[in-house]
Amino acid sequence: MNSLLFITLAAFALLALIVIVLIKTTRLRLWQGLLIFLLPLIMANLLWFSWVAPHQLQASQHEQAVNQLAKMPGYRVLQTQEPALWLLLTQELTRRIRAGEPALQATGELRGWLIEVVVLENSGPVAMPWLDQVGAVLETWYPGGDGGKAIANLLSGKVNPSGRLPVSWPSDLSQLPRKDLPGVSGGTPPESVDYAIEGANVGYRWYQSKGIKPLFPFGYGLSYTQFKHGDLKVDAKGTQLRATVDVTNTGSRAGADVAQVYVRVPGAKSARLAGYAKVFLKPGEDRTLSIPLRTSEAINMAVGGIR
Repeated sequence: MNSLLFITLAAFALLALIVIVLIKTTRLRLWQGLLIFLLPLIMANLLWFSWVAPHQLQASQHEQAVNQLAKMPGYRVLQTQEPALWLLLTQELTRRIRAGEPALQATGELRGWLIEVVVLENSGPVAMPWLDQVGAVLETWYPGGDGGKAIANLLSGKVNPSGRLPVSWPSDLSQLPRKDLPGVSGGTPPESVDYAIEGANVGYRWYQSKGIKPLFPFGYGLSYTQFKHGDLKVDAKGTQLRATVDVTNTGSRAGADVAQVYVRVPGAKSARLAGYAKVFLKPGEDRTLSIPLRTSEAINMAVGGIR
């Protein structure tokens, strides 16, 4: 802060010197020189008093999220000095598990309350040895600057989560095709990479081809409501295949479902995603989805089903 103040004062001193020189050497009048000097000063003050530091903005968003959760029946919020409340709960949960303490039974301010939700902010799958000790996991990836408010809306039920996993989530490293990545921790990376490990069975097809059940499959996702799917029908018009299915919201909350159609070559171990559609439905509402199937995936394949 002191260095910033020094730079600001030096800049205004230089500006004042330039104005004085202009008044002495040109026909610039005194009031014009004062105007040239005062305008940047006024603008700088407006910027100074309107600017909000990132940590102040984050703290403000945290306070909004905490206040919103605290107003919900059945919620009690542990006030902390850190803006990432959900991260602290996750760290506390991990600490209790490692210490051999009951993971869900909190002490102190939260005695008698359960830590039921773990919120993750990450770029990819992480190990979850504590999964059977928590009620739910909310994956937010990197939610951005307004993530605190969005997470509070999801946890409080104001918004119904309706996302689906874009990756397969392994239970541990042993399920990965490459358990070790040479050079990832430093040193010289390998000169060549063996891409024949998976072949064409990349991603979710790797797990299917090897008969491995991941912790959460590709396309997985839960909601605060439930959906029912009717029978899947496939029609062909020329070279275009189209699948139709009835989807009904059988729960008590509005929400979105993602119907995914997979196809499989007869005798093959893995299926391929040939098409999908997302639909928003009110409680009790039903709709017929028409899902175009990628011809390259569907020709000479039998329809594998919907989920």
